[in-house]
Amino acid sequence: MTASTFPRWKDDTEPEFVFELTRRLAREFEVFVVCPFANGSKEFEVVENIRINRYKYLPFGLGTLAYDGGITPKLKKSKLYYLQVPFFLFFQLLAVRKILASERINVVHAHWAIPQGVVAVIYKKLFDKRVKILTTVHGADIFGFRGRLGHFLKKMVFKNTDEVTVVSNAIAGEAGKYFTRVRLHVYPMGVDTNYFSPDKKQEQLRKELGIEENFLLFVGRLAEKKGVKYLIEALPNVLKKHPRSKLIIVGDGVLKTELVKMAADLRIEKNVLFAGSMPHGDVAEYFASADVVVVPSVVARGGDSEGFGLVIAEAMSCGAVVITTDLPAIGDIVKDNVTGLIVKEKNVSEISAKIISVLDRKDAWAEMKELARKHVVENFDWDVVAEKYRLLLNNMV
Repeated sequence: MTASTFPRWKDDTEPEFVFELTRRLAREFEVFVVCPFANGSKEFEVVENIRINRYKYLPFGLGTLAYDGGITPKLKKSKLYYLQVPFFLFFQLLAVRKILASERINVVHAHWAIPQGVVAVIYKKLFDKRVKILTTVHGADIFGFRGRLGHFLKKMVFKNTDEVTVVSNAIAGEAGKYFTRVRLHVYPMGVDTNYFSPDKKQEQLRKELGIEENFLLFVGRLAEKKGVKYLIEALPNVLKKHPRSKLIIVGDGVLKTELVKMAADLRIEKNVLFAGSMPHGDVAEYFASADVVVVPSVVARGGDSEGFGLVIAEAMSCGAVVITTDLPAIGDIVKDNVTGLIVKEKNVSEISAKIISVLDRKDAWAEMKELARKHVVENFDWDVVAEKYRLLLNNMV
């Protein structure tokens, strides 16, 4: 299993979806993980029978391309990050080669076609044509990298991979432009619905956050495609009708300074709390306790967009009312006015109007909450998703 996003240590704030899949597959398969090293992490450790190998790609802790906001937002923020890319790819290739040279590996499961899929294909071509490749496309790797080089790399990966999974039907449509030879499976990332449940609601949390009345919540990376700025811009209209509302923003990223300034310029800084990143498990209490969860995702520059919207599924599993945008990938999770509320992307007036409608009638959403959680339990529970991968991998080996 190769990935650029993987927990660096216990209670890390990095997304855990690759780890959650891996730990379930490790019940049947012998699993090795190759992921980037980060300052403070271990180069090698065994967690729940998973052998985790973290490769260093620059000396003296200078490797900062991965983690803390994601690779794509960093590349957009500063071209200096591109200087790290060759080292990132080369030392990942060395790490993959080292493990496959010493262990009997049947399948390399590459999360993200770019860069992990590229490295897997290069390894196969150079060193071991017998190994099979499973590539999972998450979104940024297919919606981004639109230039000639990106197009070439996508074609190369899909031409040389044995199986492809994508996390949403929207990605399936986009990925289908690059290949016809291999089959394509739509397997979403999952949710631990036993943990992410309405039972996590904590009234004490509202007091700790200084919420006097209405609890608005955003959870995610502070990156362009998450659309947080449109939520902040919508808040003044909400406050005209519901002045005792407070927006809690959980997450960090390259846009934090800009967003903090925006709240100050709009003179709503007292109604916005930037809570920073937190361990993944802690977020469940926030989802279950919020009056409304807003996920205003957009198509960012270069075409980068949501691949699935795992935060939405987790919030729905906790029994939250979710307001999100009309991006194609989100349609797999949210049906408008049935399992959630949908607005046009970047539409500030619609966002504020939907938030106000939820706050005006807090007791009117019980049926939607129940249908939303039922939909997640039946379609996105981790055990359901992992079983699909288990069957696919057994067929490959």
